[in-house]
Amino acid sequence: MDAYLFRSRATAGGPLATFGFLRDTTLTPDKPIVMDGPIVVGEGVTLTILPGTQIFFTPYKFRANQNSAPPDTFIFFSQLFVNGTLNAEGTPDNPIVFQGSRLEEAFEEQPAQWRGIQFSQFSKDNVLKHVQIKNAQFGVRTDSTSINENPKLTMQQSEIRNMGAYGVWGVGFSVDVSGPPAILMENCIVNTCKENTLFVWGGGNYRFDNCTFANFNLFRFSRRTPQFLLFDVVLCAPGSVIFNNCAVWGAEETELVLDLVNPDTYNLEFNNSLLRYADDNEVDISPYLSETLINQDPLFLDVSERNYRLQEGSPLINAGRDLSDRFFLDFRGVPDSAHMIPFDIGALEFIP
Repeated sequence: MDAYLFRSRATAGGPLATFGFLRDTTLTPDKPIVMDGPIVVGEGVTLTILPGTQIFFTPYKFRANQNSAPPDTFIFFSQLFVNGTLNAEGTPDNPIVFQGSRLEEAFEEQPAQWRGIQFSQFSKDNVLKHVQIKNAQFGVRTDSTSINENPKLTMQQSEIRNMGAYGVWGVGFSVDVSGPPAILMENCIVNTCKENTLFVWGGGNYRFDNCTFANFNLFRFSRRTPQFLLFDVVLCAPGSVIFNNCAVWGAEETELVLDLVNPDTYNLEFNNSLLRYADDNEVDISPYLSETLINQDPLFLDVSERNYRLQEGSPLINAGRDLSDRFFLDFRGVPDSAHMIPFDIGALEFIP
């Protein structure tokens, strides 16, 4: 492959020499980009990725220190670690793709080939638009809350698919969640994750508008746990997690677990959404629901092909709230896929 290569190096049992972007950099689509090892965007640095760029992460690993680990232990998958700002804005016709570097057909939809994209507590003003993130251990992870007046990560009209663990991973542990969300997702699809499409750990502040979370046992996937996990710890960190017009559907009878030490510290809202939740579940979620559908088949067109468009007669059609003050275009991001009022639930507006 004729490509640009960014590489971190390590020696067996020795220190890791991490590659870092230390000044503002723009990656272009003229050649594929290969990232080998942990790649860091420095604090105060902006990494811009232009439409159509293809980024490949190698299954990078090296032998751990044999004094502290078995001799065959390898660590450090390739990943992108953002201390500064990542601005990756594709277009409907030229999306930006983050994926593993194995090009064989057997690896085309294989999860856990690289680690994921992580935004540190110092990171700010990140934008992912018309982006696909696939075949990693996790899709995106944010640490702590926003450090300015903007979301730490704004993700729009993008897809996360085939994760070995989590699609969206939010780590809170902040005493104040009154500011902008750490993650603002609009018109996104998160699907086919071996553990959770959404894992919120230690509170934090998150908002999801017109998103589709769909988790079915496809290809090599096998899952026996709900796809949403909101997990607090003894510290009882406060949390604010808001869903507007979101579809949460999958193969399990219950697709949400609330493991909260003190629910009073949480502001949890499902507004005009769809949730699969067993009738006999011991946790009463009714206080968190407003105009939300429970256990009504969304009539996705074909989940085996990851086609989450709505069939005619879907209960999600016209069941959403009006968010036209924020956006009109749906996941596809083109004028003929504009939301109609009233909005539908999910990332794909039904268009006859």
